[in-house]
Amino acid sequence: MRSVVERLRASKRQGETADHQAGYNLGKRWAEQSAEASELQHLEELRDGLEAQPQDDWDDYFSEQEGSAYGTGENLFFAMNPEADADRQAAKDFWESVAGDSLQQAANPRAFLKGFAEGALDLWLSVKDEL
Repeated sequence: MRSVVERLRASKRQGETADHQAGYNLGKRWAEQSAEASELQHLEELRDGLEAQPQDDWDDYFSEQEGSAYGTGENLFFAMNPEADADRQAAKDFWESVAGDSLQQAANPRAFLKGFAEGALDLWLSVKDEL
């Protein structure tokens, strides 16, 4: 039984890594091709704010968010687009236009979303000083 558990854990980690990488590539491409500077700036502010609070850090943001009426994807969209004022349809439309079926097909959507955010941030951080 132990070998089965170890094999399944490895499989789960591999799936999370693949989802993270797919999200990362998509986030970087989105940042390169269509993101607004304000969206990327808000994303950076979100990350910096979370990293400043050890009880509510960046990794936890992409885990189960108890007490939130919104999903992780919605919360991420609202953080990048505060003017959306918790418009669930706007969040849904964003993810459908940016990710298509990729987000829904991810075995671990939170890993995908974290990768998306990190890919977008990596691109932003490499160019923001030139703006």
